Amino acid sequence: MKTNTELALRAARFLEEHQETIAATATGDAWQQNPHWIERYGEAGRARCYDDAGFHLTHLRQAVQSDSPNLYHSYLEWGRELLINLKLDGDDISRFMQVISDSLPQITGEEESIARIRSLIDSGEAYLEQHPYCGEMSFMPSEGPLAELAARYLQLVLALKRKEACQLIMKEVDSGLSIRDIYLELFQPVQREVGLLWQRNQISVAAEHYCTATTQWVMSQLYPMIFSENEPERRVLTTCVGGNLHEIGIRMVADLFELSGWDSMFVGANMPLAGILDAIDEFEPHLLAISVTLTTHLPQLEEVIATVRRSHTPQQLPIMVGGLPFHYEPNLWQQIGADATAIDAEQAVNTAIELLEHSA
Repeated sequence: MKTNTELALRAARFLEEHQETIAATATGDAWQQNPHWIERYGEAGRARCYDDAGFHLTHLRQAVQSDSPNLYHSYLEWGRELLINLKLDGDDISRFMQVISDSLPQITGEEESIARIRSLIDSGEAYLEQHPYCGEMSFMPSEGPLAELAARYLQLVLALKRKEACQLIMKEVDSGLSIRDIYLELFQPVQREVGLLWQRNQISVAAEHYCTATTQWVMSQLYPMIFSENEPERRVLTTCVGGNLHEIGIRMVADLFELSGWDSMFVGANMPLAGILDAIDEFEPHLLAISVTLTTHLPQLEEVIATVRRSHTPQQLPIMVGGLPFHYEPNLWQQIGADATAIDAEQAVNTAIELLEHSA
């Protein structure tokens, strides 16, 4: 009898092998069922629909492989909000996933895989019905000592006032505000809020990139106060997997490690596997911390972990992972072979200390 993991992998392989066929069939069926689309969106819209189908299937496949309804449901929530903020019908994502379900090719011997996939799609439809859209969410603190400061900083970066934003932070640091608090209580919520504003179509991609670059620049101004001249006893290597261009989160993690007395080596975003292995050999870290942003990054992450485990690097090198997928699926880090996860930079440091103490 096959295990649940084996069945999940088989269903995921089925989606991967037939993705182009499913996407093409679902697109054709959807446009046939909605003939007014051709007048409204044109052939360019049809091509975009095919691309979206492939994107949906990629996320669906990863949720199937991880046997995680949570990953799939979180993707549907994200997609629904994106459609709503584009002034489209948010329910279209659920409707289109049902078209995809109906488009699955009927192949003898794959009945169980098809049933698993359809069951997950059905669970997503039920989830959205049970969790109506609420556009009032915000990551900004509503109270606390830094709430007003965070709101002012966000206002400045959205107004493209980089120098004023930096001066605001440096003035607070000079007045005694801890860098740790600035990272955790200001930079972290502000960056999440900026991402949310982009998702809601309230700021452009360019504005989102500007805000992120501004925060990174302000962080760089704090480095003389972060990096110690003392010789740390512990070293951490921090990076993002190939394909992940969102580096600010793991950069914050690296800086919090420095503030906690570690020597951190941050090797940036979109780091290929060979580069990570070379960095391990060169830096000889006590901990490897890797960040992902999307569920589509998980296959690369699994490959990195598996390769590090079987390479000539120390077999006991602890590996910590983090990013949005691990917020949605608490046990995902175990499934992919990591040693731990953390929801933010502060927890990452605390968890790392516990890991090293247990492995000592």
